[in-house]
Amino acid sequence: MLKSLPYSLYFNFHYLPIRQAIKLPIILYSPHFWSLKGKIIIDAPQIYFRMIRLGLFNGGLSNGHGFVWMNEAGTVISMENLL
Repeated sequence: MLKSLPYSLYFNFHYLPIRQAIKLPIILYSPHFWSLKGKIIIDAPQIYFRMIRLGLFNGGLSNGHGFVWMNEAGTVISMENLL
């Protein structure tokens, strides 16, 4: 995780408002960025450290070398489950 910390910092401050970004809610593990357009919205009553982890458990969907982020102009919305 320590190796990916600069990527997580950049990602959070690029996509989120300052008040959310300083809490580092999105942690990335071995990311590969193709496109950083669009936006991310976290719709939750409370934002906390490491609430979203990307690339940690890849399972059979990747070759074990992290994940690729490509957002060409879309909006990613993360909502807390209220049930």
